[in-house]
Amino acid sequence: MDFSFGKEYKLCSKIDIDLLFKEGHNVQAFPFRVKYKIVVSTTDVPFQTLISVPKKKMKRAFQRNRIKRLIRESIRQNKAELETLLQEKKIHLHFAVIFTGDQIPDFALVQKKYGKIVEQLIQKLHDYKLEK
Repeated sequence: MDFSFGKEYKLCSKIDIDLLFKEGHNVQAFPFRVKYKIVVSTTDVPFQTLISVPKKKMKRAFQRNRIKRLIRESIRQNKAELETLLQEKKIHLHFAVIFTGDQIPDFALVQKKYGKIVEQLIQKLHDYKLEK
């Protein structure tokens, strides 16, 4: 399993982002909120993600960048389980990780909470039936 997190895993399309926030579902584990949407995709990767740290919560850019780095690393380390399930079910997922806290978390907390989010997403995906 490849543990890289390259450009192909990043959700960049404005149309896809708008659809995600308009029609997506929520999963929460403080200090994160995740919007996700199961999509038909033409990319090779099973999921694409967007990471957001609002300026309203973290005023300084270096704080926002630090939190985004922590989230990216957590996604990179925990992507194997989610990726195998998505490939097994032959579905693609777009999701946005939104930071809702007001302090910079340490990596252990980010890892723990993101792990909870992945568990919740996997549970929701197990319940998902592919419509044909």
